[in-house]
Amino acid sequence: MELSDYKRKFFENLQLGSIYYPPEDLAHDSEIKTWFQDLNSLKNIFNDSDMNQIEEVIIESPESAFIYFSDHIQKIDLNIIEENYWNDFCYYLCLKHDLAFNTQEPFQSFKIKFSNISFRITIIHEHATDSKFHKIFLRKHSCKKLELNNFYKESHSDELEKLIGEIIENKDNFIISGATGSGKTSFLRSMLERVNPIEHIITIEDTQELDLKHPHKTSFVAKEHINYSLKKYCEYSLRSRPDRIILGEIRSAEVIPYILSMNTGHRGSAATVHANNAIDALFRLGTLFELNHKGELNYNVILKMIAKSVKWVIHLDDKKISEIIRVINFENGTIQHETLFRQNESNFSHCAFMLHSHHDAI
Repeated sequence: MELSDYKRKFFENLQLGSIYYPPEDLAHDSEIKTWFQDLNSLKNIFNDSDMNQIEEVIIESPESAFIYFSDHIQKIDLNIIEENYWNDFCYYLCLKHDLAFNTQEPFQSFKIKFSNISFRITIIHEHATDSKFHKIFLRKHSCKKLELNNFYKESHSDELEKLIGEIIENKDNFIISGATGSGKTSFLRSMLERVNPIEHIITIEDTQELDLKHPHKTSFVAKEHINYSLKKYCEYSLRSRPDRIILGEIRSAEVIPYILSMNTGHRGSAATVHANNAIDALFRLGTLFELNHKGELNYNVILKMIAKSVKWVIHLDDKKISEIIRVINFENGTIQHETLFRQNESNFSHCAFMLHSHHDAI
């Protein structure tokens, strides 16, 4: 069989929902074998790039991509696959991971390896954009273990080391906030490395990124089915003798069982959330809870429950701790908190603040 015939049959089978792997009599054909390996490794993108410096990749089309390095952005020309096969190739990546990808389910995200490097891949269907091609977004999953002091400002490293150590040792509930790419997951992973190895850690993620080496852990990864959702896993985790429940990222309805588990006295829980600063993280949790709650809980009641459940919020900017607040309580319509650290301040601060709770705070 010629390579062109194999490629045609390969993509015809994709349309039928199956993957046509090279059969035994073709598996050693050098041309077919090379094509199939290159297809699965995105060789054209990663072959000449410094993998240690790559942070993200956006593949706009079968012809071009943008590579985000630690210090610059580079546009490259591609030749991964013929233009008329590109959308089928994206479907193939999802099919390999037993994920549906169509106009009804136009977004998929999962963990994948290219060139022996782990990435979180997000694929967006052409119908969700103004393009005629599906788009691929790749974010490198850092497996490098970072010590906590990598996230400290040098001028306050001793104070931060002591405070972070106490938060872990006391099994306080905390939230890590920050923008995309600020280092939230890496910092959370580094904090969890300090947890006593006899403690049972339960991690809950939609894409596995924490990748803990902890000897006593249970790792849940969400799938499409409702019984495999982050929300369901938060409910299941309480029946699994957890010492700590770790939610990779709070984005939707999973906030409800998670906050409720902390509110019933469960200690040592942690999660990450996108927010502009530490206090905004609490308001974001409140808004997500209110939007997904089917009952009639007042917004202020929700904020009071959050203030009772979360003791610390640690905010990161550019992979450094920029702010730490201790949540005191919720009273008279305000979240009362104490700012213990704020970036660019000369002293390790101890200043009490109160912010009014309102929906525009996010």
